Amino acid sequence: MSQTKSSARTQRMHALISKYLSSGLTQKRFYEQEGIPRSTFLYWLNHYQKHKKTGNPTFIPLSLNEDTRGPSGCSIIFPGNITIRFDRQPQVELLLKLINTMGA
Repeated sequence: MSQTKSSARTQRMHALISKYLSSGLTQKRFYEQEGIPRSTFLYWLNHYQKHKKTGNPTFIPLSLNEDTRGPSGCSIIFPGNITIRFDRQPQVELLLKLINTMGA
């Protein structure tokens, strides 16, 4: 599996584990509801917990969407509901600098 596919799968599975942790469901009920084999669920739960303990940064997808104000503005929403809004389209270099700073 390529690194890109592996990284995308890790992101999907970590998002799923995060969903489980906030669901209030038992492990069994959650993995059965999601159609995930028990062994797969437990592997990714363990992976997620180790990852969070080590503090390794995770990739957070960035999507720029047009809002009702038109295509010139954009927002970046980071975990913890930290939001950065732009009234005009920012330069790509500025976006990269912000993303790298927030990920540090």
